[in-house]
Amino acid sequence: MFRESTNLTHVSSDRLIALTGMTWMQWMSLLDNELAFRKNPVEIKNIIRNQVSCDESVTGFLLENYLQEKGLLEKLPPAKEIEITSTLTIETPLHVAESAFTDQALRNEWLPEVDAILKLNPGKNLRFAWQNAQVVVVTFNPKGPSKCQISLQHTKLPDMISSVEMKAFWKEKLSKLSRLLESK
Repeated sequence: MFRESTNLTHVSSDRLIALTGMTWMQWMSLLDNELAFRKNPVEIKNIIRNQVSCDESVTGFLLENYLQEKGLLEKLPPAKEIEITSTLTIETPLHVAESAFTDQALRNEWLPEVDAILKLNPGKNLRFAWQNAQVVVVTFNPKGPSKCQISLQHTKLPDMISSVEMKAFWKEKLSKLSRLLESK
């Protein structure tokens, strides 16, 4: 049997009800009925979002406590070790793919979150800063005259939940980049 919200960090039962309209026991029951323990953190957050419209910090709080209650949080690696990698092979010359990152107008079409490139080694790689001291390194590998591979490494992620979210984020962004470059 699950404990009522006494095990939740810094949130009373009354406060949780005020924020979400549900008790912790109700949240556990709802998430278990949705088989959330078999899903990744992004999918669990979507279940929560579909149930109640609340601040993102509350959604994250519910997710973290659910994972903790299920014994899944302890199995995650320490934050300092968390990084993700996404790769895309595209039918476009390397210099065109690189310009999608270095040309700000083009970059804004698919990745407006980046203000500036910190370091550029033309034809090889580049680096840009992300929020909270995170760093993204992009490496370009030619696969012929009109094809290249883009490998993206996002480092210093704060936790496993963030890594799953960023993996989904970069998958979507690289897909958007592919559609943009292949349409040109």
